[in-house]
Amino acid sequence: MSCSLSLQVMRLLLRCFVARVAHTPVPCRRMGATGMTPDKLVSYWQKVFHKYGIPEAKDSSRILVAHALGAKTFYGIGSRAARSPVSADQLLFVEKMAQQRLKRVPVQYIIGEWDFLDMTLEMRPPVLIPRPETEELVGLVISDCEGLRHSSETTILEVGCGSGAVSLALLRKFPQMRVIAIDKSEAAVSLTKDNAERLGLRHRIHILQHDILTDPVERLQDLGAVSALVSNPPYIFTEDMTQLEPEILR
Repeated sequence: MSCSLSLQVMRLLLRCFVARVAHTPVPCRRMGATGMTPDKLVSYWQKVFHKYGIPEAKDSSRILVAHALGAKTFYGIGSRAARSPVSADQLLFVEKMAQQRLKRVPVQYIIGEWDFLDMTLEMRPPVLIPRPETEELVGLVISDCEGLRHSSETTILEVGCGSGAVSLALLRKFPQMRVIAIDKSEAAVSLTKDNAERLGLRHRIHILQHDILTDPVERLQDLGAVSALVSNPPYIFTEDMTQLEPEILR
């Protein structure tokens, strides 16, 4: 074993020791980089996640390993690369991300991004992660607003923009449209702005921190008339909160 690899393994063991002292249920195994392939890494962490009750253990393992290897999906790695040994740095990167997953941090927050329809959006807590049902909502809005596709005066107001997923998806589908996106959360407004910049759509969207229940309605009236209103707010009853998975409850 080379000197550099020995140092890497020692660091791994040290982190596992610290985690054990803190009484955190973290698996520790002396894994050398030699011979450890992406396939084997997925299999190993899938078993660990399953042991500790992590939902979607296989998918989580594949996403983290793919991300460490610079791919969007595990299949994107390629069959040959999936059977080739990973580097010591890649091994440690997967281990670091896996420790976060064991603490029930969603994979979207761990890798810092997520695909939504034809977009890749930045993701960061505490902004909620868009779900597949959110994609269905975008489809419904597109269907209902089809007649507005070529109008240069079409403006849609989204209440509760979160990561900006809905607003930005609509802007990509309707090239002539403008969007007003509001959210009461400063973190959500900031993330929507960053995603709009990332997709080159910042010039077509007005993003505003605004609470529709407490802030003056005149702030929105001053922005002019809108053609449609869309909203996908949190909809979980308070009495159901205790039944949520930790990833959502936090």
